[in-house]
Amino acid sequence: EAFEKMFACQNRFSDGLEAVLAKHTIPWSLTRSGARCELQFMPTLPKNGSDAKNHFDWQLMYYTHVYLANQGILITPFHNMRRFPPMATEEDIDALIKAWDDCLGELAELGKKNK
Repeated sequence: EAFEKMFACQNRFSDGLEAVLAKHTIPWSLTRSGARCELQFMPTLPKNGSDAKNHFDWQLMYYTHVYLANQGILITPFHNMRRFPPMATEEDIDALIKAWDDCLGELAELGKKNK
């Protein structure tokens, strides 16, 4: 029962974040595995660890983490992975998606201004 809840949370979040990426035309992807997902700064899923490492952007990761922390949301500090506990609520997941939407919306606007 706990695993079913965790997997459902991951799917709700991943579906929501993929919709946010599409909304802002950001070519990133999500690796999904059980109750875990990881945001990749690349348009397709990595083929291996080296591929993922070559597309990682530490400054961008730090920016997004600080942005979310300023919204009262703490995520895994050393990469872009999320794991969802069985006690997470739909409201928790929706708040996380909303915070990512706000963050990526601002990044998309910055990108347009710097072109």
